[in-house]
This record gives sequence, structure tokens and C-alpha cells, in this order.
Amino acid sequence: MIIMYYTKINKEDFNMCECCGNHNESVVLNVKGMSCNHCVESIKSNIISLKGIKFVEINLQEAKVSVQYNPNDVKVEHIKEAIINAGYEIL
Repeated sequence: MIIMYYTKINKEDFNMCECCGNHNESVVLNVKGMSCNHCVESIKSNIISLKGIKFVEINLQEAKVSVQYNPNDVKVEHIKEAIINAGYEIL
């Protein structure tokens, strides 16, 4: 039996920052260790606590975390650290 959990968080319009016109960037990370909805929620809450996060999508079945972010506010390394601090491994 395959359990799939899929969630999206839209914090703001993620195509372009309205105040400064900067384009947001996106990253898809493969994450090891996710096995349930609690894992998804733990990772999601750590990522969305970062300034500059516009969108988070987590696919439990594929073990992928997709994030759209403002590169002026947050870097990919910060997103990776948030996942690692939640107790998971980036592949």
C-alpha cells in the first residue's frame, strides 16, 4: 500500500514580488526519511518559518520538497538547513 500526502502552502503571489519586482526562484529537493503526514508537517513548518518563502509543495510518495522563494531574503542553503533541522536528510 502506498501512502501519498500532498500539500501546498501559498503565502503570497509567488511569480513576482509586488514591492520590488524581483523574480522568485524555485528548488526541488529530494528528502530521505519522510514516512507520514507528521514528517510532512514538520518539514513544512520549518521551511515556511523562513523569511522569503512564497510556496511549499511536498510530495511524500516521491520524497520531494518543492519551494519557491525570494533569493534576496533566503538562500537554498537555508532551506536545506531547515529540512535537516527537522531531522531529515537531503539526497
